Amino acid sequence: MIESGYSLPSSLLVLETPMLKISAPQLAIYRFAGDDNSPDDVSPEELSSRLPSGWQASFLSESRHMLNNAFGVTSRIVDAHPDAVLLDARALSPLNAGYAVHDEVVELCEGVREHAALRSLPLIVLLPEGDEVRVVACAQAGVDNFFCDPLPQEVLSSRLDMIRRQRDFAPGDATDRIVLSLLCATEAKDFRLRRHAERVASYADQISETLQLPPDERMALHYGALLHDVGNIGISDSILLKPGGLSDWEFDEVRLHPIIGEQICKPLRSLADILPMVRSHHEKIDGSGYPDGLQGDEIPFLVKVLSVIDVYDTLRSDRVYRGAFGHDDALDILREEATRGWWDNEVVALLDTLLAPDKDFPLV
Repeated sequence: MIESGYSLPSSLLVLETPMLKISAPQLAIYRFAGDDNSPDDVSPEELSSRLPSGWQASFLSESRHMLNNAFGVTSRIVDAHPDAVLLDARALSPLNAGYAVHDEVVELCEGVREHAALRSLPLIVLLPEGDEVRVVACAQAGVDNFFCDPLPQEVLSSRLDMIRRQRDFAPGDATDRIVLSLLCATEAKDFRLRRHAERVASYADQISETLQLPPDERMALHYGALLHDVGNIGISDSILLKPGGLSDWEFDEVRLHPIIGEQICKPLRSLADILPMVRSHHEKIDGSGYPDGLQGDEIPFLVKVLSVIDVYDTLRSDRVYRGAFGHDDALDILREEATRGWWDNEVVALLDTLLAPDKDFPLV
């Protein structure tokens, strides 16, 4: 639990107010192949050009043989973390009465609506002209909007604009409250984890300001810092709270926490941008890190930033086996490790002017 008299740092105050999601909205598009196994004559590029300004499209497949069941497609949709899904079935023939039970379009719609992570996701279906049977079946399957050829461009654009407005201006019970809930879960596991996360988020905000990062990257780095260690929820208390050193097998268990953290955050579409930070914050530029042994440019820049400030905070904190290092000593250690090829020298240099007063570092 948090000590008596402790107040939330300013870096976390964003969690108490509604937030604006400003990253570009993502539309996952799955195109059903026609009887000749080819989609309709509208190319992916042309279909993308018909989207309202600002939308980014990802095409999951263009062949029914690549993803030939609802489970396969829904899994791809989950991995894509879209803000809406568009199922393009215009290449199919209209459905005859009595065949909707086994129709691949209807089965996919039902699969999306039955998946816990996709249940509330906006779902749009484009159908061939005169396909009244599928219109009724899709409505019964929970489809939000369905349009028959010829594609009503203005109506589709208006619907996507509405989806974007609902996403961008949703009340503060989305990402901010999700993050706060996960922080409370880590605090219940070990109060030190939350204190560490809050400090790292404070450093992340300072570096974001120094670099003048765009708003979406600032937000991603802030939330990535807050939740980078959330996977420790899945580590045994006997290991996580052990007062002495860890055995080899115990350390192997601890090394699983980035993967566990990614799995915790992955179903949450609003946290898609922080997944690389959660999974890869223990990677090192020379490839000696974990869990994937990434090297050099395989590690995204924001992950490199988070890795350095994570280690900085660890060095500045007391441990049962050593005392805390001061600011200058911590930077010297990071500079030496950068010469070994662990960290980005330019990122380490950003810490020279970091505001991290000693009072922020209780015994942990």
